[in-house]
Amino acid sequence: MDNLDFERAMVATLAEIIESRGLKHDPTAQKAWPYKKAAGRTWQAVRSEQTGQKLTIRDAYALAQFLGVSMSQLCAMIESRELQMQVAGKFKKIGGCVVFQKSGQLPNYETLLCPECNEALTVNGDAYVCAHCKYSTNKHQTDEAIARDKARYGIQ
Repeated sequence: MDNLDFERAMVATLAEIIESRGLKHDPTAQKAWPYKKAAGRTWQAVRSEQTGQKLTIRDAYALAQFLGVSMSQLCAMIESRELQMQVAGKFKKIGGCVVFQKSGQLPNYETLLCPECNEALTVNGDAYVCAHCKYSTNKHQTDEAIARDKARYGIQ
């Protein structure tokens, strides 16, 4: 797991803790980050992969403390999930599809998979379509999301 994946996993884990407790994201961020003017918008931007907003250690620590989770516990949760994914590999959701990514390797962008059944998607006009379950996603939007993901890894 690289540092970007770790940060995204930390954001996802914190969001899951918030949701599992039935809390709302905006008020939780406001209470955890009283030093921020727009805490709710900041947390929303951090959770969105499109904005590029990063989660600082200070903000992660404050949010974890507000949720009653130590940073050690939070890191252990992330590492535990990573170990589970290393055993089986992992599927990474990008746009309207998923790609397979082995731990420590780049995602396999050559084979786009259906997020519902993990079968290969095929091109049908301006959509990627799953022949198995008939799932479809906009080809242009998915291609743009893949290009953004490749750019994160420095791939053209």
